[in-house]
This record gives sequence, structure tokens and C-alpha cells, in this order.
Amino acid sequence: LGNTLALWQSHLRRLLAYSSVAHAGYMLIGLAAAAAMQQQGLDGTWAVASVVFYALAYAVATVGTFAVLAAWDQPPGRVERVDDLAGVACSHPGLAMALAVLLFSLAGIPPLVGFWGKFGLFYAAVETARESQSPQITTWFVVLAIVGVLNAAVAAAYYLRIIGSMFFREPSGQMAQPAGGAVCGAWAALGLVVLLGLVPRMALTQARSGARELIHSQTQVTQAEAPALLSSQPNSPPSAH
Repeated sequence: LGNTLALWQSHLRRLLAYSSVAHAGYMLIGLAAAAAMQQQGLDGTWAVASVVFYALAYAVATVGTFAVLAAWDQPPGRVERVDDLAGVACSHPGLAMALAVLLFSLAGIPPLVGFWGKFGLFYAAVETARESQSPQITTWFVVLAIVGVLNAAVAAAYYLRIIGSMFFREPSGQMAQPAGGAVCGAWAALGLVVLLGLVPRMALTQARSGARELIHSQTQVTQAEAPALLSSQPNSPPSAH
């Protein structure tokens, strides 16, 4: 739904808001996979780790994207719609390239970090389908993985529309000269997107370690609460003979 609404948007921030709904949907795939694995007594560490890693990848790329827009959104020109970015690569090629890379990451284009984030979530869904002993769960997660991939293709369309406006259209007006903290934030986010995409192992290892500890602590809490829950249940009345 989020990708479908974003596809027809021309207002930049509204488009990114609708796309965030789609990104939340991707993360729900990982959470559903973790819940299904745990329910069946299987190891759901990878599913939880994939959600954590995807949240990191999405957060970094989104912060960088809004930082670029904030750097440009000042007098004499305002940046509110996709058309306002027309031809900006001619006057600000560096920031335009940075925004393009950040949008490519949000779209899940390899080898950027967004690709590994989506790959991890879809792999978690496929792994849940493969490990599950229930035909219904297997079918559902295969369908989820396919729908997720198709949605990623739809998302690429509206991200590419923004990039195309920047690089393949004539300038629509005068743009402000970007400076300050927004520019620094954009370049920092760009560096993380590229670095984590080229070397994702470190972040994935940390995400798996955190997921393992989270699952272990949840298991301990459940085991500790079980005797208390059993003792709190009323004794059943004696059966009549």
C-alpha cells in the first residue's frame, strides 16, 4: 500500500513518508519470521538480526536523504516537489550524486547497505518456509518473500523518478548554495551507506549477537514466569466418584 501511494506522489516529503510505510512492512516480514520460528521451537536469531540490520540501513539512508533536502530547501529556492529537483545535478553535482546513492540504497540496489538489508529479510522469510513443518506457514512465507521482492521493484520506480529528475531534466530555477550541518550529515550518511554495503559483515555480526542475547533473555524471562503462572492457577475441584 505504501509503495502504491508513493508511486503517484509528486511531493517529496509525502513520497518519503509513504515509502516509510513500505519499509515498515519489510521489517514486519522479519518479525513474522522470528515469531514463526520461535513458535515452532526453531532458531529465529537470523530473522531478528535481519530486522535490526534493516532498521539501521533504512535509518542511515533516510537521515542522509532528508539532510540533502534540508540543505537545498532554503531561499532563494524551495525544494518541496520532485520537479523542484529538476537539473540540480548541473549546479550541485556532488550532492546530487550523494542523494542518488542514498536513494539507490533505499531502493535496495547492490552493493549498498539497503540491498543487504532487504536480502536479509527475504532470506529470513525463505528460511522460515524451508525450516517449517507446517505447509500453511511454508506457503505464507513463500508468498511474503515474493510480494516483498515485487514491492521492492515498485519502490525502485519512484526512487528512479527522483534521480531522473535531477540528472536528465533542465533546471527549473535557482537553487540555494548548500552549507552547514545538513551537508555534513548527508556526507556522513553517504559514507556509512557505502561502507556498510561494501563491508556488511561487522554490522551483521553485531546484529546477530544482539538478537541472540535478546532471544536468550526472553527465554529466561519466560522460564522464570512459568512456575509463577502455574502456581497462580486455582486447584481443580476433586472429581466426584
